[in-house]
Amino acid sequence: MEKGRGPIGFAQGILLARIGSAGRTGPELFEGLSQFDFFDQSAAAYQAIKRLVDRGLVTRSLSKNGVRISTYRLTKAGQTALSTARIWAKEILRE
Repeated sequence: MEKGRGPIGFAQGILLARIGSAGRTGPELFEGLSQFDFFDQSAAAYQAIKRLVDRGLVTRSLSKNGVRISTYRLTKAGQTALSTARIWAKEILRE
C-alpha cells in the first residue's frame, strides 16, 4: 500500500497506534520515531499529528495537573480508524 492511501496514511497510522497504546504525551509520542525516514524532521511528525487532530481522530489537551504539556488521546473515530488500519494491515501481510 502506498504511503497516504487506505483508511489512513502510513505515517498517521503509526501515530494512531502510538497514541492508542497509552494516551501518549508529546515527547514520549515522538521518541523513537526517527527510525522512519519520513520522520527525519520533527516538523513532519507534528504536521501528521495536526492532520489527525483536524480529522477528529485525536484530541489534544494542553495541560495536565497544572503543567503545560500536550497530551494526545484517541477519539471514538480514531479508535475505529485504528481498528480498520489493523484489519487492512493483516490483509496486506497475507498477500
